[in-house]
Amino acid sequence: MQCRAREIILETTRIALFSIIFFPRAICYNLEIFIYKIIWRKF
Repeated sequence: MQCRAREIILETTRIALFSIIFFPRAICYNLEIFIYKIIWRKF
């Protein structure tokens, strides 16, 4: 039972690190697309 808990904790930390590293990049990417669409619509 203890071993399983450790696996779950490792998996969650891995997912958390992945999210922390890649989530801001995804937000920046979406913002760039959003701004690009607004500029494209104006011209």
